[in-house]
Amino acid sequence: MSNPLSRYRMLYKKVPRPNSITPFPKHVFMRSQNQFQHMGERLGGQEDCLDTTFVHLTERFNDRELFLVGSMNSSTMLARRTRKLIQEVKPDAVMVMTSPEWWDSARLIEGVHSQEDFDMYYNEVLKNIDDFDVDTSWFRGSVFWIRILLMKIFLKMTYLPGSHFRFYEPGLEIKYACEEAEKLGAELHFLGAEMNNITWHRLYHDTKFTILSTIKRMNEFGGSRWAVEAMDNLKKMQMTTPSQFTEVCCDSYTINWYIKNLELNFPSLKNILVDKRDMALYKYITRKSKGKRILAVVNQWHMEGIEHLWAHEFGQLPRSQKIIEEIDPIGDMNLHKGLFDVLYNALHRKIKTAHSNTTPSSYSNMMNTYHREQNWQYEHRNM
Repeated sequence: MSNPLSRYRMLYKKVPRPNSITPFPKHVFMRSQNQFQHMGERLGGQEDCLDTTFVHLTERFNDRELFLVGSMNSSTMLARRTRKLIQEVKPDAVMVMTSPEWWDSARLIEGVHSQEDFDMYYNEVLKNIDDFDVDTSWFRGSVFWIRILLMKIFLKMTYLPGSHFRFYEPGLEIKYACEEAEKLGAELHFLGAEMNNITWHRLYHDTKFTILSTIKRMNEFGGSRWAVEAMDNLKKMQMTTPSQFTEVCCDSYTINWYIKNLELNFPSLKNILVDKRDMALYKYITRKSKGKRILAVVNQWHMEGIEHLWAHEFGQLPRSQKIIEEIDPIGDMNLHKGLFDVLYNALHRKIKTAHSNTTPSSYSNMMNTYHREQNWQYEHRNM
């Protein structure tokens, strides 16, 4: 579409294009693990939280290293892991997903040694720090907040998280990262809260979220596997605390399931909260710091998007594209099956032509015994 006067220019403007550029599939998960697998396969099937919440990225052009940490802001164990990681790595720059105003208030909280203790100060000290104000008319502001209220109701109806699950609010892990960065004298960069001003204004100007379309999507997937998996995840949340759910159940597959489910029910919301936020975080992490060793603590659902963008820019393979062993084109070829297919098709070709007393119309192999040829669109070449 290099020609702006092309006859397809109107179509080019209307076709939606993804904001994140990557040649690999993102947010892949395993379908219905608890329903369609037996118990032996389910035991120990969850990934280790220490592995799924950390990835070490490198690039050979500028010799930079990125220690990417994903946080659900709920686990004391992972918070201590991040603190120890900063002490051992000694990065040149530490980037945290919060605002400077949050850190100015959180630094005053002392004597806190667990995430549960830190949550006790949320309502008193940290609740209203990252509020925003939309400069607009009274009517448009009222319509916007009504839409946000309806969106929150639909989200609670879909996922039913408890009020004690605050995955998007900065937690003890962010506090530890800021403290260790100041002790080391490293650069401390603030990536902004999850719901920062830019995200709120994107929601304000979004026109794709409508009540009727959302209700229609929710009804379409009401009796499908999505509903069964949502009920499984809800039961896990009800039987565990936020820290237990984060450490035991919240691996990359669970995170990717929630992202894909959000894309089905609320596509515009997923585009704003995940895709565009991934791109903004990646640009800030890779462009704003001159340090060679960077440690970034982001929310866990942004990890895979940032990793894919890094791999795409520097020509690497993302961690989700796992290759267990090298591919052998000759050794892995099923020669016995291939020879049998050739023999089977040749035999049936002889039988059919003998019965009809004609020559074969095509010498291509059939896809199966009753349907049509595998390369039927090219069969005229063999006639």
